[in-house]
Parts: sequence; structure tokens; C-alpha cells
Amino acid sequence: MKRNIVSRRLPELLDLFAARESVTSDEIGELLEFPDGAGADAITRCRAFGMEIRAVGFVNPSNRLRKRFQLFNRTEIEEMLGAAK
Repeated sequence: MKRNIVSRRLPELLDLFAARESVTSDEIGELLEFPDGAGADAITRCRAFGMEIRAVGFVNPSNRLRKRFQLFNRTEIEEMLGAAK
């Protein structure tokens, strides 16, 4: 059975959220190897996997199309990752 792209890239996703206060959907999409412009799909996949990702602001407040996101259940995800080993 093919593993979910999010589960395969979970350590890298956690590192991305740890390195920055917030990230864009495009950055998550790039990490998950989604095509350009598919960042919203990447966010949806992460949420379906169980990651509690919430919009916390905008890249440019005058252009509300690009949002910034944070991970709110990092501890739970790290425990799940540790249990899987």
C-alpha cells in the first residue's frame, strides 16, 4: 500500500514549522512536491492527516489572497511519529 505523501514527509513538515513562526501554503506544497499553485491542496492533505493547521495572518495585509499558517498540535504529531517507529 502506498504511504500518504504527508506521512512520508512528516519529519520535514515538522522541521519547516519549527524553523519558522508561520509558513505559506505554497511552502508546504513545495515540500510535499505538489505542482505550483496547489498549496491549498497540500493544506487539505495535511489537515486530513490530522495536522491542526490554522490560518494566522496574511503574507501581505493589503492582498488577502496569500495566508500564513501555523501548526497547533505539534506535540500530538511528534508523539504519533514516535509511536510509529
